[in-house]
Amino acid sequence: MSHQDLTALFAGTFDPITYGHLDVISRAHNLFDRVVVAVHDSPSMPESKSSLLHSKHRKELTERVCHHLSKVEVVLLAGLTVDLARSLHPCVLIRGLRSAKDFDYESDLLFIHKTLDPQIETLFLRSTPRHQHISSSLVRHLAYHQSPLSALVPPEVELALEAAVAKKLRG
Repeated sequence: MSHQDLTALFAGTFDPITYGHLDVISRAHNLFDRVVVAVHDSPSMPESKSSLLHSKHRKELTERVCHHLSKVEVVLLAGLTVDLARSLHPCVLIRGLRSAKDFDYESDLLFIHKTLDPQIETLFLRSTPRHQHISSSLVRHLAYHQSPLSALVPPEVELALEAAVAKKLRG
């Protein structure tokens, strides 16, 4: 089996998708023949009060900002990441790391995935210094306070966040 036979699976909430996520997706695109970006939409992960964008909207935005990456496919994920990974076999899970805190969390996920399916491998991609400070929760916080987001997210994502905040503020 060659690496060309592998699919990379990058799963997350992407609420919202950021330049940091796009950096990881682009780098995975350069390493694998196929990259599946799975936007979580699970009944066990209900849209929280801190969520700004509905999962279908997050999927659409992810598709738009990844349109130039020919080997990227964006899907909604209603179940467990490990179940989707099994269906894409052979598959490598891609996880982005910004800090030691991320490494601790992601290591726990790796061990859970290995417990559920010992065949699944995880590849950690360290954030580039330019993107390591970006987190979706920080972007949501800044969006609620109507701060400029152009250094953190693509323009179409910034517009979607502005609209979502305006709608929430109207009640």
